[in-house]
Amino acid sequence: DLEPESKVQDFIVLTADASATGVVQMPDSSAPPFTVTVSLYSDEGVGRRTAIDPADGSFTLQLPNGSYKVAVHAEDPGYLGPVVAPVTLPENGSLDLGTLTLLPRDALISGLLTSGGLPVGGIPLVAWRPGAPGTLRTTSAPDGTYSLAVSEGVWHIQPAPTAEQPYLYTGAGQDVQLIPGQALADINFELLAA
Repeated sequence: DLEPESKVQDFIVLTADASATGVVQMPDSSAPPFTVTVSLYSDEGVGRRTAIDPADGSFTLQLPNGSYKVAVHAEDPGYLGPVVAPVTLPENGSLDLGTLTLLPRDALISGLLTSGGLPVGGIPLVAWRPGAPGTLRTTSAPDGTYSLAVSEGVWHIQPAPTAEQPYLYTGAGQDVQLIPGQALADINFELLAA
């Protein structure tokens, strides 16, 4: 059938009747000297993001009232945004998120990947902070060792072999807690040969 087809589709447009404000700062309380974006998004993934004002680190986002998750992303790979609890923006109102301080990636998780007692290289590992968006990744070296610079806080880390690799990881991963500047070694994982 080569006849053109048409369809009427209705969309619901929501009014951005609420706002979120705040300030992002460096650990020394100065404004970040690099781009930082702040995002608010719903469970459906709908939301907005904005870059902070480089002069003072401030930001304002206009959104429809409702519940949102908050993500802070620093363009400098040496820093991470803080974990921010979900927020609810009031109808026809504003919510001040306060001061959000970036976290330096000054802590280190390291260990060894093995299979049958032998080191395994080239295996991706993924780490994340429970309750925070985003992940960090690294890959094991040819001798099976890995290291990943992270920030202070609780991290979950585990191997993530690709479908093309002849290994499986069936464990639950490991949760670790780090303080600023801490190097945590011997977070080791055993892989199964596929």
